[in-house]
Amino acid sequence: MIRLLIYLFPLALDMVLGTLFFVCSLRMAESGASALAVSMVCIAWALTYAITSFLAGRLVKTGNIVRYAVGSCLALAVLSGLFILLPGLRTQYVLLVGSGIAIALFYTPFQAFMKAVMSGTKWTLNVSTGLYTAAWSTGMALGPFVSGFLWQHFNWQVCHLVNAAAALGCAWGIYRLRLYAVAPPSAVAATVTSSAPEEPENRALPDLALVGWLCGGIGFLIMAEIRAVYPTLATALGIGKVEQGMMLALLFGTQAATGLALGFFREWLYRLEIPVWSTLIGAGGLLLLGLGRGGWYFFPAALLIGLYLGMCCDYFVFHSLVHPCRSTRNVAVNETIVGVTGILGPLGGGLLGDAFGLSMPFLAASVLAGAAILLQWRWYAQRMKRDVAAILFQA
Repeated sequence: MIRLLIYLFPLALDMVLGTLFFVCSLRMAESGASALAVSMVCIAWALTYAITSFLAGRLVKTGNIVRYAVGSCLALAVLSGLFILLPGLRTQYVLLVGSGIAIALFYTPFQAFMKAVMSGTKWTLNVSTGLYTAAWSTGMALGPFVSGFLWQHFNWQVCHLVNAAAALGCAWGIYRLRLYAVAPPSAVAATVTSSAPEEPENRALPDLALVGWLCGGIGFLIMAEIRAVYPTLATALGIGKVEQGMMLALLFGTQAATGLALGFFREWLYRLEIPVWSTLIGAGGLLLLGLGRGGWYFFPAALLIGLYLGMCCDYFVFHSLVHPCRSTRNVAVNETIVGVTGILGPLGGGLLGDAFGLSMPFLAASVLAGAAILLQWRWYAQRMKRDVAAILFQA
């Protein structure tokens, strides 16, 4: 049971990240900046996150995971203080670059480490994946939700103080739980490198990592676009800070609940039905977000998009970790994709918003989601040539 506390760390770190995106983007939007300038908040973070994630795959080893995790949390606490001491709008970009480096050095080893520490428990990989999605998505929901209220009743500096406290608490927790949150050395080495996973039938199942990268990549692209462009749209429509935070909290909260619920089932991860229907639901939510003009439209849109993104996140992580020999390499690819889509989503959304209006980024995203369905359908037709159910439920 103590090992389950490991999921508190992505929750805390993504609460910090959600607060950063919300506060920095909204400060830029309220200053009258263009949609692209607001989107640069997310781009500045994502650019360094992608590069650092790619390089960290070679730096982070089994023996230094705790050192990197604690160090990155301490760095985030310092950066949170600098956001207050150096309050200039343009200075935010520089500090977000540092935040991207710190968070990449936390998350790059975490997914493979999660697989290692949970391998000796009753939880299967799909359940661990669901718990992981629920944890970081809950953090991403809490960030704007808490920040909206704190900013409304106090000021934006208080949001960064809470971030500093959360980062310090995370560092302390990882250090204190390091002996519990680490499997025996032989088990960690075996799982993080290349030995067989806990589910022996994994070798018989098709490798769908590329499909997961396609499905998850488009989902993370849309997620990044919403984080970057929505504050500009909502501010232009006169929607308050609390309402903006509540909308984002509903989106990521639904994502968390969906990821957790789907994590208790496994066969859908090798079927086409749930990914296709979830993508259709998400496309509908994006249309509603693009065409709507207020909370009565945005809150249902957040619910629909959260259902879609929860599926994407589970699918993305599971098919990277389930491979018997490539999980460590696949995780580095995962985090690089998160970083690259974190650049492309805000960049494309900002350019479309400035050129064609703030509704266009979300309408274009709905078309992109529809195209993903066709690509998934074709890929499944080529790759799925065996009875997956017979493998999953064999005696």
